[in-house]
Amino acid sequence: MELYNSNEIKNVYEEFESSMRGLFDFLIQNTYVSLTEKKLKNEIILETWHYFTLVFQLSPLVIPAKDVFAIFKMLTKDKQVSAEYHNGLSFEEFKQALLRIAIRHKTVFNKISDKIKEDDMTETEINDVINKDI
Repeated sequence: MELYNSNEIKNVYEEFESSMRGLFDFLIQNTYVSLTEKKLKNEIILETWHYFTLVFQLSPLVIPAKDVFAIFKMLTKDKQVSAEYHNGLSFEEFKQALLRIAIRHKTVFNKISDKIKEDDMTETEINDVINKDI
């Protein structure tokens, strides 16, 4: 939590706040539950979190599916939600989850960043970097 509240991380969050908020709001709007299920309006449920990691190719390329679920469960384990509601990630928890992915797999992101700075990378080259590091 100290790192999450550090000035460096806050600066990054401030710079990308509107993009992250837009993405989060999109995920909320595209979260579907059956008519008999309920979710809080300002949270994304586990299935939506998993969908996000798949669509953005974080899972399984960068982060294994078990880690995707572990991060979600760790951030929601202490929530007091009634049995009729799905547990979910708030916007702040969503940002914490992204930070946890970045920390756990920083070497992958650093290598990709370095390669992108050098020249344009093909998808195959990105996958090669990821597969060598994981």
